[in-house]
Amino acid sequence: MDLYTDRKRRNISVLFVVNTWTLRGAQLQLQRFIRALPCWIDAKVFILNSEGGASANVRQHKEYELYFCPGSKQLNVLRAVTLLKFLSKAQHDVVVTLGLGAALFLGRICAVLNGVRVIYSTLHTVQNLNTSGRWYFDLFNRMLNVMLPKLPGKRILRFMPNSCKLAHIIGPEAGDYPINTMYNGLLISPSLDICEGKADKVAKDILGPFAEKDFIVQVGALEPEKNHLLALQCMEMLKNDFPDLKLVIVGDGSLHEHLARWVESHGLAKTVLFVGNIKQEEVMHIVGTARVFVLTSNTESFPNALAEAQGLGIPAVSFNVGGVPEIVEDGLTGYVVPPGDREEFIRRLTQLVENKSIAQQMGEKARKRTIERFSMGKKVDRFLELVKEDLDVL
Repeated sequence: MDLYTDRKRRNISVLFVVNTWTLRGAQLQLQRFIRALPCWIDAKVFILNSEGGASANVRQHKEYELYFCPGSKQLNVLRAVTLLKFLSKAQHDVVVTLGLGAALFLGRICAVLNGVRVIYSTLHTVQNLNTSGRWYFDLFNRMLNVMLPKLPGKRILRFMPNSCKLAHIIGPEAGDYPINTMYNGLLISPSLDICEGKADKVAKDILGPFAEKDFIVQVGALEPEKNHLLALQCMEMLKNDFPDLKLVIVGDGSLHEHLARWVESHGLAKTVLFVGNIKQEEVMHIVGTARVFVLTSNTESFPNALAEAQGLGIPAVSFNVGGVPEIVEDGLTGYVVPPGDREEFIRRLTQLVENKSIAQQMGEKARKRTIERFSMGKKVDRFLELVKEDLDVL
């Protein structure tokens, strides 16, 4: 079948099976991805863990439909039955599972049982906290990795990690699955000028007096793995040499009160600003006016906020975790520091704060490199190439 000829007669149906729909992280990336797909892709999202009632709760969007699994708080077998019934009602050309756990396990089993012949599994996290350090996949999904490629019938199975680092991690457990890295896509265009008009107003409204100062920005949930305390410690060490330098922290989470108390007790109340959760457009505007972006996380896969900052022309200092060195080219678009090396982190950060011209040069290179590699258009094109290749083969 020639996909590009056949689409004139009917749409290509793609079902995405996800665990939850929080519109954070991987779910937000999926929503943006679906909205960027061409109109001849008929996209649906099936959510396994939701507050489903007695019947399927359907929510219509312009670009896709959401299906909330009824009785999702029940046993996995009931979720599987619901998904099987859903798949049996219509032909799906492609099923894409998102993440680990139930979505990966039930999504693959139900797709195979319903005769779906193109099954992709996207992965977005380097650490699976539900398994031992020895394994990436849980026992049930490891079994499927071995069994599904050996089942009779012609089908395409692929793992799609969002970084080469993650691809390397899952390799030993992937069995006969082909692994195709598919980077996250960013909604950044080459013509975007983040510092004009509206950006100034957003910065002034949210940042207040901070908008008139040079500031460092950090974006991410205020959770232990993001290691915000290190960024605060950096500011404490830098404040004597750079008394006007500020730190803006975007995001919220369980550590907010703890971090706020630390800031107050260390005399940084006029140096650090917590802006909480704000609209993505506002985040972009604020990041686009910063001097430096910092990422102090202990673990990441493909940190979208870091890639967005690079795409906005902001140099970065980050620990070498997950796909960070695939986003930041060390010494060219920012600095990638060995994990946990606070002294080196501060040294590199100081260099960018001290030398504005170097920071600007790095930012310009970062913007060009990021738009070339990580635009949403690139991701969509890569996905459609694979779909065309696989459907044509079958």
